[in-house]
Amino acid sequence: MGGDLTFEKLVKAIQNVHKHFSTQAIRAVNISLTLRNWIVGLYIYEYEQNGLDRARYGEYLLEKLADRLRKAGMKRVDPRELRRYRQLYLTYPQIGEALTPESRAMLPIPDLSIPIREPVVPEFKVNGKTILEKLSFTHLAELIKIDDPVKRAFYEVECIRGNWSVRELKVDAFSHEYIGQLNTYVSWYKKNVMAEDDNPPIGILLCTKKDQTLVEYALAGMDNNLFVSRYQLELPSKEEMQRFLEEKIREVGE
Repeated sequence: MGGDLTFEKLVKAIQNVHKHFSTQAIRAVNISLTLRNWIVGLYIYEYEQNGLDRARYGEYLLEKLADRLRKAGMKRVDPRELRRYRQLYLTYPQIGEALTPESRAMLPIPDLSIPIREPVVPEFKVNGKTILEKLSFTHLAELIKIDDPVKRAFYEVECIRGNWSVRELKVDAFSHEYIGQLNTYVSWYKKNVMAEDDNPPIGILLCTKKDQTLVEYALAGMDNNLFVSRYQLELPSKEEMQRFLEEKIREVGE
């Protein structure tokens, strides 16, 4: 191999190695963060249910716990975050399926039996290992806000497929594939979620790449005259949304 290695090939090879191991490192950090937060949530839940002195702290448990943890030098342990960790455990008990023996040894009870709920929508079944490996804690923090388990299951699957980023922008140029994906979701929402007295749903696709931005609507077959008369007068214009997006990108880059 070394005999046909040019300088350009050397650069490309090193870039590929860097990208591969950077991705591996980021994935490992994400998994560790999710596991940490999930186990913290489990501890909090177990204490609330069975703690010997839990009555002493009552409704101020998380505030007092956050204060002690901050004094010990821990970050991201304010009461809001601790509630989020507890909700992560309650929403995704199946993450327990993916615990290593080392992680399981850190549970309040090492042989604790973790209940695994059956999926609300069978075709949207996702096991704990897949959730842990495919969804970052940023994804999960948004997903646990969704009360409707059917909606949440749909988002889970689409995020895992790589079609959605849960309120995160796809930093990329426009692709007809993206608008097709968004139209698919809008159609699904219209069929499965929309109430009889709701207005038909629309989707807004925001695409970015360097200094270029693009805003497109996904109407899922809605008549254009209906869109103009019922939505466009109330929505910011595409140009206004593009300017807003560009301003936010500049702020992040500063």
